[in-house]
Amino acid sequence: MDKQPNRLNVAVVGSGLAGLTAAAMLRQHHDVTIYERGDVRVATGGQGIIISPGSTRLLESVGFDRKRPGAVPIDGFRVYDMYGKLMEQAPMGLQEAFGDTILAMKRSEFREELLRLACGGDAESEPARLILRSRVTALDASAGMLTLEDGSRVGFDLVIVADGIHSVLRDTIIGNTDFKVRKTGLTCYRVDAPEDSFHKAAAGRERPDWWTSTMEASGSSSMNMLMDTSGRVAAFYPMREMTWVNFSCVVRTTNSTKETTDSWYADGNVKSLLAHFEGFPDVLCQTLRTATECKEWELQELDEIPTWACRRAIMIGDAAHAMTPVQGQGANMAVEDGDSLRLFTPGTTRDEVPAILQLISDIRRHRLGQVLTENRRVNTELTSVTAKVTSNKDFYYNYQGIQHAAAAWKRANNRAA
Repeated sequence: MDKQPNRLNVAVVGSGLAGLTAAAMLRQHHDVTIYERGDVRVATGGQGIIISPGSTRLLESVGFDRKRPGAVPIDGFRVYDMYGKLMEQAPMGLQEAFGDTILAMKRSEFREELLRLACGGDAESEPARLILRSRVTALDASAGMLTLEDGSRVGFDLVIVADGIHSVLRDTIIGNTDFKVRKTGLTCYRVDAPEDSFHKAAAGRERPDWWTSTMEASGSSSMNMLMDTSGRVAAFYPMREMTWVNFSCVVRTTNSTKETTDSWYADGNVKSLLAHFEGFPDVLCQTLRTATECKEWELQELDEIPTWACRRAIMIGDAAHAMTPVQGQGANMAVEDGDSLRLFTPGTTRDEVPAILQLISDIRRHRLGQVLTENRRVNTELTSVTAKVTSNKDFYYNYQGIQHAAAAWKRANNRAA
């Protein structure tokens, strides 16, 4: 393939959802190297993830294939009390409004598809280069210089910091140490199980509506929740072409035993999970008992930070805006962040990098500020669960990408001037 002129030399620190999306967007016109501190087992957890119609649209523009991760369409929510009585239901109507539904996938399989988009062979563009077991320890943002754990230094035109909620480079970009991750007082147990494990648990019993309405639905499915008045919530939805189930079980943290630096995919304890959900339907607890994995995460968030960019470096994903999964927007914002790197169009020069990064920071910080405000609003003002999860659909699900957002940003700023 012919080498294009003025291809920027780009480093991506971290191979999570935001980093891989950025690499997939940039590889067509620039040379991309991804540094991952882990090995091939990184992010192999099977827990679920929800992607909005807007995010799917952005990814499909670079070849995303929803069939590869076995995506299941989700277009509604149903809420039951802890005994299985239906309390609320809300068809979302996303297909009619936005041309697509929410997609539910195993996180690891979604990440594998992003890895293919970033690093897979493609006659039209140079694949990104992934370097495993390569920890970045320091950044000189002015020079675009990374220092690796072995002491070596590597220079780039552009550095994308996507190393997660406990970013080691965040303070360098912000310029101080004032912004820290904090706990929210909630713990989420995330487990997954094969669909037939429920049938074994329910053998000889009538299958409850809270199960059949999502796992035996035709066409699109729904996300279902069982909850009580104390704040215990067991939410679940199908994945992997309806053959697998993701459970996200949230409780109030009664005895915090983990440091904020503990990973979101730290191992959990099924016995502890079951103790928290004592009194919920026995068939649910029996299904949870068969889980192949259990991860425990004391939910954390990061307060809004004053800038994402410094000279030749920018933060994206959880490094810039870690949030709780109240409206399932963390992964979608990571995809949108990755898409924002499309402003580095063919022929962009090294000298133009700082100004473009500052524009991206301004645009994305504004939108994420709105997301965080909306998250807090639905938590404090809305009592209906379905109202919380369906609030402000156009804002969340109809995002048109960075080019559209940049044009709107410039129009607004021209009017203000």
